[in-house]
Amino acid sequence: MTAASTVTAQLAPVRISITTTASGRKWRASLDGKTLCVSASPLIKSARILIAKGVDPNRTIEMWREHADAWSLRGQLGEVAASLVDGETATLPAKNRAPVDFLGMAATAPVRAAQ
Repeated sequence: MTAASTVTAQLAPVRISITTTASGRKWRASLDGKTLCVSASPLIKSARILIAKGVDPNRTIEMWREHADAWSLRGQLGEVAASLVDGETATLPAKNRAPVDFLGMAATAPVRAAQ
């Protein structure tokens, strides 16, 4: 372990807090009372935003639900940010794209009625 990684390991985790939006379909992620993002994948989106703002990707990020006694999800900032969400590729974001194929069957393929 290098001196830099030792210092990073000793830093407190970045703790984001999540609450549901009015629609209940997305989450609002906040850091120190300020909204970072509104997303269906708040941990991943927050990790990407924090790295873009210059936070060390080796730091730990924790996602907490409001009024919870323990974190819900946790990981290394860089690894979380590198995670791909359903419908996303390394070069193309998921927004307005079909979901990733599941077992080789496109999720946009028509479903046949049972006969």
